[in-house]
Amino acid sequence: MREIGHLGLPRFFLPVYLLVISTVSGQSYPIAEVDSLLNEVIHQTLLQNYEKAGIAGDLLEKHYPDLPFGELYNAAVLIMKSEDYYENINAEKISYLLEKAEEKTKLMLENNNSDPWNNYLMGVIKGYQAYVEVLGDDLLEAFSQGYFSIQYMNRVLTVDSSFVEVFMPIGTYYYWKSAKMESLSWLPFMNDDRDKGIQYLLKSMSADSYNHYLTAHSLIWIYIDRKNFREGAAVAEQILKKYPDNRFFLKNLGRCYQEFDKPNSIRIYKLILQSLRDEGKLNNNNLMTFNIRLADMYYELEDYKNLENVCTEMTNAKLTEEQLEENELRLLKIKKYLDVIEKNNSDSNK
Repeated sequence: MREIGHLGLPRFFLPVYLLVISTVSGQSYPIAEVDSLLNEVIHQTLLQNYEKAGIAGDLLEKHYPDLPFGELYNAAVLIMKSEDYYENINAEKISYLLEKAEEKTKLMLENNNSDPWNNYLMGVIKGYQAYVEVLGDDLLEAFSQGYFSIQYMNRVLTVDSSFVEVFMPIGTYYYWKSAKMESLSWLPFMNDDRDKGIQYLLKSMSADSYNHYLTAHSLIWIYIDRKNFREGAAVAEQILKKYPDNRFFLKNLGRCYQEFDKPNSIRIYKLILQSLRDEGKLNNNNLMTFNIRLADMYYELEDYKNLENVCTEMTNAKLTEEQLEENELRLLKIKKYLDVIEKNNSDSNK
């Protein structure tokens, strides 16, 4: 089970599509019931009520069978659920939903290829398809889909330069493309567009758009990349005032706190683990992911008692062969920590 993030090429374009979250938008879809159902899917997703979000997605598909929103948002809910719980993704079902959404959007573009919503929707679909291709290790196809996604987004701006929904994906793409290819900036055709990307994101953040929360998510990771951890924490804290239990923003906040407030970071990661445990969703994947973060911080704080407890829990986990392979580096680190604990206990007994 991979942890998707902003950590390396070619995933620089993936953060655009990992969250389908919204606010009440000044640029809402022109059909009122569609807008209402979209906001219901989005609100329930932010609350992590994935079953209720799926019900609203099904209503979109049933009431508006000619529009791609039902399939697109149901695919998004499946992606969010798997990322939240660190569960294996149902790539086959997601691909099927995206193919259906793409077929509908192609027809919409054939009828009106200058409509900004039609182009925007195709861009989002291509972005999701890039995500699925990365999970299947087809990196060439992922790049291709990601490129076409941004082409559709840019096409929107040629039609309507005020269409704020595209500011977030375009801004995110510009930033991470430049950040991940920084070593090639000496080439004449490689521009550093990071500042340009941030400007797009700030415009999106200040607008009352569907992508308000997703823009916040993207900005947090940019602040982390730039080592502006306090700024990232401030954005996460602002979002958590409205959705205090959202594990995605809690995880963002915990990551920022790791750099300047380790006790609070420990508290947050424990909170996430307890939340997963309360929902019956604690598994080896999320257990190992968050416990290694706790272990790192206990080690840096020289809190060897809690470090030993976390290391013991990780070594006692009954991992499958695949999970053992995926967690090889983590387990090696745990062995190192246990050796440090043993030496510390030995020195204390002298």
